[in-house]
Amino acid sequence: MAQKPRVAAVALTALFVATAAAASTITGTVSNETHVVLTSMVVAAYDMNGSLQGTATTDSAGHYVLEIQPGNYRILAYDPNGSFATTFDGDADSFDTSPIISVAAQPTVLDFALRQGGNVTGKVFAANNRPLAQATVAAYNLSGTRRSFAQCNDTGSYSIVLPPGQYKIVAYDDAGFFAPRFYPDLYGFNDASPVTITAGGTTAGKDIHLEFAAHLGGTVTDSDSGANLARMTVYAYDNTGTNVAQATTNSNGQFVLNVPSGSFRLVATDGNLVYATGYLGDTQSFDQSLAVSVASAQSRLGMEIPLHRGGTVTGRVTGSGGALLPNIAVAAYNPDGSQRIATHTDGSGAYKLVLSGGAFRLAAFDEQLTYATQFYPTQNTFRAATDILVTPPATIDSIDFALIHGAKISGTVTESGTGVTAFAVSVAAYDEAGDAVNSTITSATGNYILVVPPGTYKVVAFDMALRYATAYGGGEPNYEAAAVYTVNSDRPETLNFTVTRGVRVGGSVTDAASLPLSGIEIRALDLAGNRVATTMATAGGFTLVLIPGSYKLLAADLLAHYGNIYYSSSVTFGGATTVIVQFGAPVPPISFMLSPHLRRRAAPH
Repeated sequence: MAQKPRVAAVALTALFVATAAAASTITGTVSNETHVVLTSMVVAAYDMNGSLQGTATTDSAGHYVLEIQPGNYRILAYDPNGSFATTFDGDADSFDTSPIISVAAQPTVLDFALRQGGNVTGKVFAANNRPLAQATVAAYNLSGTRRSFAQCNDTGSYSIVLPPGQYKIVAYDDAGFFAPRFYPDLYGFNDASPVTITAGGTTAGKDIHLEFAAHLGGTVTDSDSGANLARMTVYAYDNTGTNVAQATTNSNGQFVLNVPSGSFRLVATDGNLVYATGYLGDTQSFDQSLAVSVASAQSRLGMEIPLHRGGTVTGRVTGSGGALLPNIAVAAYNPDGSQRIATHTDGSGAYKLVLSGGAFRLAAFDEQLTYATQFYPTQNTFRAATDILVTPPATIDSIDFALIHGAKISGTVTESGTGVTAFAVSVAAYDEAGDAVNSTITSATGNYILVVPPGTYKVVAFDMALRYATAYGGGEPNYEAAAVYTVNSDRPETLNFTVTRGVRVGGSVTDAASLPLSGIEIRALDLAGNRVATTMATAGGFTLVLIPGSYKLLAADLLAHYGNIYYSSSVTFGGATTVIVQFGAPVPPISFMLSPHLRRRAAPH
């Protein structure tokens, strides 16, 4: 979501009246929620560039007449005295989502009902803890759209009038000297604390402290021609996957992102859906993209993000009885299982994905946890899904999903020995074939909710942050011994886990030409051959977390392009080298080299 929006100001300061002779009018009445007319309210019209084109003020009957040239506009009404909150045409929740009105020679009638507002106030401070004058403070709806904003005065103070509700508050400076920050001094929208506004009330003390920004800059280009691409949107994400900044490329395809100190991954998108989403390093997924580290007040420039012209995949998502489902996530996955791109269905249950050429597998999942995840066509797992072959610029239609109500598995994950809750631990359910059906992560309180199709599963808790060893349902030591749970949509299952801190074991996975491999599953087996932990190699590297003990490691290609091999270079479990894991004794890096899987040909006849 935008950290530094470029939309024209919601009218919070004095506005000018258009002086040019108008060929048409917008007229109507402004009242409050109980239909009492309001005098001295201002109605304003903005063009498609966000520039103010005209205003009118209501008379004693609450009536206004706004003279304006024919064209396309967004219209809003506001109270210059600040008692009522700004209202957008169509009662939209933001300027950007308000309807575009085509004004012709005939008068256009628009009425507005303003809600009694409440204030949020505070101060913005610079890095040296001095008040920052002229900083911008914006209030966002919880949906991520911007509701309103204001400028700080000479003492760094701000005040924003908002309708009753909850909002997230962000401060930034237009010059880009400081990194945008949300209240209470957090960089990500998702991490920010909502601020509650009540009618007629003031929510005070929402101060924000800014630090000097770092700058990430470069160019977005066409991967084929090398031409620079204007009006592309570039996002910066931190290590938690939180969007901390975005910018739009200029006419030369150039961008600059103002970010805090840290490590970031850059993603470029095309709002016109001609080009597929691209990542720094021209990788196939966000997780494989290059991370860029930068310090406060430092600049890293000259980066290039190439974009590939895309083909389009479209379809609809339905639920029980064929009901169209809005706001369902639809994702495309690369052959190695990494996610390429995701979107959401609109109000009619429709979605559109733009992808570079290649084979992809698609899935639809419900972030509201009502429906079970489904892979196309009507499958529960990635391995069972069918490839969709995308050939730009062609469109593939009718890749549809019919979701079923899911069964819920929920519980809490705690740390062994201390009993403290374990946050950001992954929990996954595996079907009878051993394929992952769905996964989630624990919240800050260690709780999780996992939604799966009704059926029989083994459930596993593992830590992508590499703090804890893998734990299995029923407290068992390995996957083969893990408890089996049968769940259905009307009887949720409660399953708690205890996780133990372990030792990291890592290494590399390459092919015979020493090229790094991704999507290879690495398994740590106990000496009886049971799976104690698994992970997937990414960009030729892997890391497992194991409790002290003796293990044998296997590299397995689930797509069967390469033959499986044990460490070190054995094709049998018995011939594999035993790896001893102990606290305080680091395990040397473990290397796997995989050869292409040999396929037998039929004898000629």
